[in-house]
Amino acid sequence: MVDFAFYREYRPKMLHQIVGQEQATDVIKQSCVKEKFHHAYLLYGPFGTGKTTAARVLAAILTCENREVGSFVTCGKCLGCRTARAGGGIDIREMDSGGIEGKKDEIVGMINSSRFSPQELKRRVFIIDEFHGLSAGAMRALLKPIEEPPPHVTFILCTTDYRKVPPAISSRCQRLLFRPIPDTTISFYLEKLSQHVGIDCEKEACVELARSSRGCMRTALNLLEMANVSCDGGITGDAVRSMLGLGGRDSIYALFDAITAKNAPQALAIADKIFLSVVDLRALCYEMSEIIRMIGISVVGNGRPDGATESEWEKITQLAGTFTANDVTSIAGVFNNIVGDLEINLNPRLVFQSLVLSLIHGHGG
Repeated sequence: MVDFAFYREYRPKMLHQIVGQEQATDVIKQSCVKEKFHHAYLLYGPFGTGKTTAARVLAAILTCENREVGSFVTCGKCLGCRTARAGGGIDIREMDSGGIEGKKDEIVGMINSSRFSPQELKRRVFIIDEFHGLSAGAMRALLKPIEEPPPHVTFILCTTDYRKVPPAISSRCQRLLFRPIPDTTISFYLEKLSQHVGIDCEKEACVELARSSRGCMRTALNLLEMANVSCDGGITGDAVRSMLGLGGRDSIYALFDAITAKNAPQALAIADKIFLSVVDLRALCYEMSEIIRMIGISVVGNGRPDGATESEWEKITQLAGTFTANDVTSIAGVFNNIVGDLEINLNPRLVFQSLVLSLIHGHGG
């Protein structure tokens, strides 16, 4: 019986265990190979993509007592490794801008402590999560030590909003971009984890969970944990769709068939059935927009995109034969407005019907 949060229990502890962020992890690997580390790192990208995990792994690399020269593999047993994995200690401090409410005094205290040599480890590492949430005064206070850091200190800043990081700070950091993780990567990871934990989870279910996570591994792991609790007799694709309040892509493809045929009565009838079967209309609209995205990829001939199974790609290609690039652009504009319409309209059913009619109008002019 599993009785722990998946995203915490299975947080990567080594650099090679971080999946879907090869561009960022390769930079760290090369720093290890050359034994040349920057004094400040800025890890930025969407939530749940591995920034804080990578920061802890980097902290372990910098402080591990048994890491071989040129290697990125840490021992996992020494004080440095244990402290980094635990989220901080005397010489590795991990702070969250939300937890300290962006206070300048907290940052000043950290700066003052950074002047002292490490007490237990060979380096001092300061990790600031959600860095963009710091007050302007706190960021100004941090600028000087990042510009002229003590030789024994490394700063690791993590943020989901790169735009709010002052250029004076970001320009002094080695910047590592964390992208949304591809659906296929997440799906494969969920399959392997399910096997490891002993969960009966179908491949189709993993695909659905990955799609619904929207590039966020933490969300995917939480959804898998939810499915493990709520689905009896194994986790199937249908069970996941029911749990998430999704109508299933077969019905969505039937809707698109009616749209491309410009058969408004049939399209509205299918749309009504879908509407009555789903819980999250936003999630449904997102799924439909993903199909439009893949149709656009097919129209321009870029090959099968991430997240589309072979059988699904066959259906996408069939639909794409009735679309032009202008159709895709026009319909994309319709989806851009749907979130706002759902927010302000008292009748979501009307919004969805209007969306379907707009798609019919946008297809083929």
